[in-house]
Amino acid sequence: MIEVAGSSGVSLWHAVSRNRRDRPTLEGALDVDLAIVGGGFSGLSTALHTAEKGISVAVLEAEIIAWGATGRNAGFVVPNFAKRDPDHIAAELGPERGERLVEFATGSADLVFDLIRRHGIECDADQ
Repeated sequence: MIEVAGSSGVSLWHAVSRNRRDRPTLEGALDVDLAIVGGGFSGLSTALHTAEKGISVAVLEAEIIAWGATGRNAGFVVPNFAKRDPDHIAAELGPERGERLVEFATGSADLVFDLIRRHGIECDADQ
């Protein structure tokens, strides 16, 4: 963690972000179809895709959005497997399931950049 005046304990991203907004603490009951615990990449992506299908959703985060690993990464979008190559994936899962997973991973960067364009996210993305 870094120390920035007035921003003790936050990540560099949070310290310099133009778009950071504090969110109110949930008080009382909330009636939604889906409650997601955690406001990192996975939780926010799940919430976005669920809401786009017309399902009511709430994200519950103990800290601030992207507080953990999501707000502390280098910001690279790398569509691969960190410790396995595609041939190993196919060997472990079988040709059909392995190929489906490899295709999903290969297309994941396109998904990220499509979301950035579609939602007009200002993040200096370079595909």
